[in-house]
Amino acid sequence: MDLNQTILVVDDEQFTLQLLKRILEGDNYKVLTATSGDEALKILSSSEVHMVLLDIRMPGMNGYETLERIREKWNIPVIMATAVGEVSSSVKSLTLGADDYIRKPFSQQILLSRVRAKLRRAGSYNNQNELN
Repeated sequence: MDLNQTILVVDDEQFTLQLLKRILEGDNYKVLTATSGDEALKILSSSEVHMVLLDIRMPGMNGYETLERIREKWNIPVIMATAVGEVSSSVKSLTLGADDYIRKPFSQQILLSRVRAKLRRAGSYNNQNELN
């Protein structure tokens, strides 16, 4: 895709961070990583990010809380990428403003096709599109 597009991957598991980073960089995206919600919010405040892949189960601020904080300030695509498989979790994520929900383990092809679709639909969303 486009190296001008940056994706922030937020997950407390290093294995998952590295796997997603490798997959996305293999599709020519620039990838930033964070291991917590707080770290993700700091990165969003200081870097141009076009999309967030966000885990739900993290110590400290969980993915739902992080998503709520993101939606208070930024209008960028957020895909929940999580092992939480309950329907209620998917519904809660989408209700809080997630754009998609992918359950781990996921297919690399499905992940990339959803990322491409969300970025294509988002057009030029980035941190310049902060909410006022």
